[in-house]
Amino acid sequence: MIGRVVLTPDHWVDPPHDRVTRDGRALAREERIHIALQARPAVCQLLSGVRQFVGTVGRFDLDTSGMLLLTNDHALADRLTDPKHHAEKEYLVKAAQALTGEQPLTITEGHNRQVRRMIEAIGGRVLKLVHTRIGPLALEGLEMGKCRVLSKNESPAHWCVTMKRASGRSAAW
Repeated sequence: MIGRVVLTPDHWVDPPHDRVTRDGRALAREERIHIALQARPAVCQLLSGVRQFVGTVGRFDLDTSGMLLLTNDHALADRLTDPKHHAEKEYLVKAAQALTGEQPLTITEGHNRQVRRMIEAIGGRVLKLVHTRIGPLALEGLEMGKCRVLSKNESPAHWCVTMKRASGRSAAW
């Protein structure tokens, strides 16, 4: 749309390729932000100081706790949640009958209530489900109800992750 005036407010732009101006002045591109938090309910209260719109990477049902990643980088959120990208999500699972103690479980698709349905399929019932890792990011040491902005070294923009595609070939993102 270079060189065209767009009057519809819901028009999509491609920031790396489109220059957006208002009254002849270029609009500043919003800096990417990635926040990890150990949370249960009051997520909005924990984010009261965040001035940018952020969305969650994935979601929890009411009985799941652990790490939740929030970002304004929608392309990253898609890479981490779309099953075709095979991003690993790790959970600590405690189940009645099916497992002994708490066991780590890693999945690469993350469909709605997938871990619970897997445990139920082998005759168990999930007693505790804690999300502990997404991709290479694991947040040991972050207390429940606390959050922090990720450092540049932890930022997903700096991850060198190899994920296996369905074809069996590896792909770095």
